[in-house]
Amino acid sequence: AYPVLKQHGFHAIQHIISARKDRYEGFQTFDPTTAQQYFTDEEMAAQADVWGYEAHSFNMHILIPETNTSRLYEASPGELRDDLRQNLEDVPGAIAFAYPFGQYKEESIDVLKELGSPQI
Repeated sequence: AYPVLKQHGFHAIQHIISARKDRYEGFQTFDPTTAQQYFTDEEMAAQADVWGYEAHSFNMHILIPETNTSRLYEASPGELRDDLRQNLEDVPGAIAFAYPFGQYKEESIDVLKELGSPQI
């Protein structure tokens, strides 16, 4: 998407699952039929003229099949705090948070507020 966005002078946002930033696979051409694709720190820096980066969790973007809920939704307050703190450290300047699979509970909101993060 980067070349097309840049060609047309557009800007866009990516919400970063920061535990996955080290899954470098070389140049990635978008293909919706393949596995998910991830940014490395180097790619994020190189493409910051087009992309803005926001928070999405460190490693809570996992769907638990038995309950159809996200790992973030099922996490204890301590696990949630540790994960979100790490994600906010890994995505400096984030001003928004996207809940994995759109699932949240009041504890999630409370922890984000405690950590000083705005939220979506």
